[in-house]
Amino acid sequence: MIRGSVEIEIGVGRKERLVLLPQLAAWLPARRMVLAADLHLGKAETMQGDGLHMPRNVLKGLMDET
Repeated sequence: MIRGSVEIEIGVGRKERLVLLPQLAAWLPARRMVLAADLHLGKAETMQGDGLHMPRNVLKGLMDET
């Protein structure tokens, strides 16, 4: 198990193990699937399109945290 991760069981009837990772993702070992959300893909471009400035180094910092 990865340091800082938490294992839980999910499902009704057939239970599955879900590993919550400290990298803000989840691992479903039985399905060999990684789940990730809130990746901020296109965030800087979207904000710039709305007339808001978001420096690229801020976006890089956000991505490095995930």
